[in-house]
Amino acid sequence: MLLSFLLVASLMLASCAKEEVVEEEEEEEEAVVEEEEEEEEEAVV
Repeated sequence: MLLSFLLVASLMLASCAKEEVVEEEEEEEEAVVEEEEEEEEEAVV
């Protein structure tokens, strides 16, 4: 009984950790895209 609880708890924590990593990667990609857009605007001017 205790073992199954620990298994479920560890799986939940693992899935939460994966979601946080994905969100951080998406934020980094958005920041890179914004920087590229700013560079393109400067090049046009």
